[in-house]
Amino acid sequence: MLGYGTPGISPVQPGATTGDWQPGPDDPDLSFNIDAANQMLDDAGYTVGSDGVRVDPKSGKPLEFRFFSRASDQSSIDIVPYVKGWMEQIGIKLDAQTLNSTKLSNVILAGEYDLFVWGWYPNPDPNYILDIFTCSERPPDADTYRNSDSYYCNPDYDALNAQQASVTDPAERVDIVHQMQAILYRDQPYIMLWNDAVLEAYSSDWTGFLPQPDPNGDVLATYGPLAFINLRPATGTTAGEGGSGGISAGVWIGIIAVIVIVVGGVLFARRRREAGEDEA
Repeated sequence: MLGYGTPGISPVQPGATTGDWQPGPDDPDLSFNIDAANQMLDDAGYTVGSDGVRVDPKSGKPLEFRFFSRASDQSSIDIVPYVKGWMEQIGIKLDAQTLNSTKLSNVILAGEYDLFVWGWYPNPDPNYILDIFTCSERPPDADTYRNSDSYYCNPDYDALNAQQASVTDPAERVDIVHQMQAILYRDQPYIMLWNDAVLEAYSSDWTGFLPQPDPNGDVLATYGPLAFINLRPATGTTAGEGGSGGISAGVWIGIIAVIVIVVGGVLFARRRREAGEDEA
């Protein structure tokens, strides 16, 4: 990632409002280890065939799986040879295909896959990304979209999700969210690869951008209107002072409302189906 990413551990990004979660002493060691993976498969009875591919001891079928990447996301394509190589080292064969986003969405919705790589744009508050893993978000059929693309369901997780959505004590909510992250870490409905660095750029001709949430949030992600309401030229007439060349506060508010609605709607769609801060 050339320094523009960090190893992924949880679908909830490290910069979320509930803080960074790290595995504890009671959580399993899921660090990258080819030798340990081979030993686990040996112990489970997955013998290696003459072609180097392990065989399921119950079905007798080789461990060969469908693996999809997304044509519109270069990082999705770039990761394929790495994942295939790692799997080959532990006796698992991947049949890799690259599809456009629409086709891959349909494949996922129909459940006709074994592995795929995609990403999410989580909000600063983790409520949205946590809800994705609830049982009710599983698509009931191939024609009905729901947010769960792993079809994960855990009643204990659902109960905690209901608690974190209603508890009023911030510290108590953080504890519940971290319990949920521990469950996702142990069950691995997503294998997190990395967290993208959030990179933003804007013209130095303008000032007043406010990160949301403050102080470590995004400037341009429109999680709220404060950055745009405070926006003003870096030199000349300041916001609110008026003048012959200025824009009235009422006009600014009208423009801001349109920007927030339009851009906010775009970002809502992107965080559901476009690669973003978390690659899973």
